[in-house]
Amino acid sequence: MHARHALVVAAAWLVGRAAPAAGESARVRGAVRLGALFAVHGAPMEARAGAACGMVREHYGIQRVEATLMALDAINADRRLLPWLRLGADLRDSCWAAPTALRQTIDLVRDAIAPSEALHRQSLISGKTGLCAAVSYSATARELSDRARFSTFFRVVPSDKHQARLLVALLRAHNWTYVHALHTDESYGQSGMAAFREEAARGGVCVAREVALRAAPSAAAVDAALAQLARGPQVAVCWCEGRTARALLAGLARAPRRRLRLVASDGWADRRDVVEGLEHAALHALTLRIRSPYLDHFDRYYLALTPHNNSRNPWFQV
Repeated sequence: MHARHALVVAAAWLVGRAAPAAGESARVRGAVRLGALFAVHGAPMEARAGAACGMVREHYGIQRVEATLMALDAINADRRLLPWLRLGADLRDSCWAAPTALRQTIDLVRDAIAPSEALHRQSLISGKTGLCAAVSYSATARELSDRARFSTFFRVVPSDKHQARLLVALLRAHNWTYVHALHTDESYGQSGMAAFREEAARGGVCVAREVALRAAPSAAAVDAALAQLARGPQVAVCWCEGRTARALLAGLARAPRRRLRLVASDGWADRRDVVEGLEHAALHALTLRIRSPYLDHFDRYYLALTPHNNSRNPWFQV
């Protein structure tokens, strides 16, 4: 996904700090505490400052929080890995909104570099110092590979250039060398589409028309975009995040005679919430998915959780 919602890890010696107000974060005590942001809730419905967050996102929010907590449990339980310390965590909600993510990131970094006075005295005695870096579990934007600008950024997923190369190879394999292009008009879509344009020019794929849509476009905006793509090729490369893809599928469902095959990036590859109720419109679409093994043990862990036995995740009970 895009750079603004990258996982921020601020590792610091944060022993004994007071917990925030209930519901603000999920905390695990430890000698080294990992700070992380997850889009537990969707973006606010209103653009004004202080607007309430949207609905809880189970797949991309709650499950990622629980996957982190499960991983911490496994690391702490294996004394061969880090026998000299216990990992903790401070997990916060970005609400899928850049202002909220920025505020939470500043709070995490501030806690890392300017801990309480008592902790400062303890660090002077022990000789321990804070460390601040950024690690992403889903950011694929190409610009994050620029080490001169993002020297402390690391990620565990490949950059967009690899997806762009694969998309071009997929198009050429089907002899779809004349296509339309759609993208979400924010960092994920912009960066991905820039990578695709470069690879398409290099690989002999011609883009007839390119259209940008907001992350959550209105029905009128989608219908206007589809009208622009009514002529020419019947294949469109879609570098779109989930909300944009669902809006496009809804637009195609409103015009069943309009034939447009979507060949898409990883933004909605395995998301049931994007295609639910619109499966007929998504028929014949092709999407990429970053390879990752299925974790059966996470299913067992997650399905055993209830609001009664899961007190450390404040959003699980919502």
